[in-house]
Parts: sequence; structure tokens; C-alpha cells
Amino acid sequence: MTLRKELLQAGINADFLPKENPKLQQQFDYCEKTRIPLGVLIGSKELEEGICKIKDFAITDKENDEKSGRIVQRTELINELKKKISSLEEYRLVK
Repeated sequence: MTLRKELLQAGINADFLPKENPKLQQQFDYCEKTRIPLGVLIGSKELEEGICKIKDFAITDKENDEKSGRIVQRTELINELKKKISSLEEYRLVK
């Protein structure tokens, strides 16, 4: 919830699966079903190390499975998401 608040304050639309203790695949399915292009993965290991993974759901290849994602420092998450969002918007304008 803290991360969602930070993202919203930074002007980044953010959502989460409204289910108690959802499994990772359920969360991925939710993103794909609702057409959410990017996901942020934060587990206990990531919290401990001060990192996050950004998963791109707009990519539909086998390389983009649940273990993949771009690792970024937690402090750089908002900047990295803004870059990704910008590149997604540019892609849509071109395509």
C-alpha cells in the first residue's frame, strides 16, 4: 500500500489484485486480463536488498516469465517506471 501511494503521488496509475495472499501467477493473470503493461515485484528478498523487479507484461515472449524482470534499486523505481511508461507510449504512437 505504501508503494501504491508513492506511485500515485508521482502520477503513475497503480493497482493491485484485490485478494488476500494471491499467488504470483494469479497476479500476473490479473495484469494480463486488465491490460496492465507493467508490474512491480517486491518480495522479502527484494525488501531486504532494497531492490524491485519491473516486469513488462506488454512483452509476450517466453523470455518474459515470472522469474524475469528488470532489477532496479528501490530508490530509482519511480524514475525507471516513468522511462518505461514513456517508451510504451512512444511505441503505441508509432505502431
